[in-house]
Amino acid sequence: PSPLPASTATVLRYLGDIGVRGTVKADSLQPYLSAINAAHRDLMLPLPALGDAVSRFRRGLANRQVAAWRPAARVYLPARVVCSALRWALQATPSSLVGDGALLFRAAVALVLNYVWFARGDTGA
Repeated sequence: PSPLPASTATVLRYLGDIGVRGTVKADSLQPYLSAINAAHRDLMLPLPALGDAVSRFRRGLANRQVAAWRPAARVYLPARVVCSALRWALQATPSSLVGDGALLFRAAVALVLNYVWFARGDTGA
């Protein structure tokens, strides 16, 4: 079975899922709705992520998220984790950087560089 065309009810279930998990704030739903509508528009199908039901859902989710809001607790990345990633990356060989190895290497380098450069006083960050 094809997921398209999606109904408004299906879109609301999807939004409810990501909203309840807390992965997306109500104010940040527009790109998701636009992408759903764009896929439907490209196939000349009715746009399911429009209308009163979607607007009411977004308002309700925003109210729910405001009521449940609490300041985020900062969790700092331990230096030992970054050192471990750096050691692994330094020991990598060209033959190990194939497929998933290349992705892991890239992630390790990004982790180390972000750790070293993030919010340095002299960068203005």
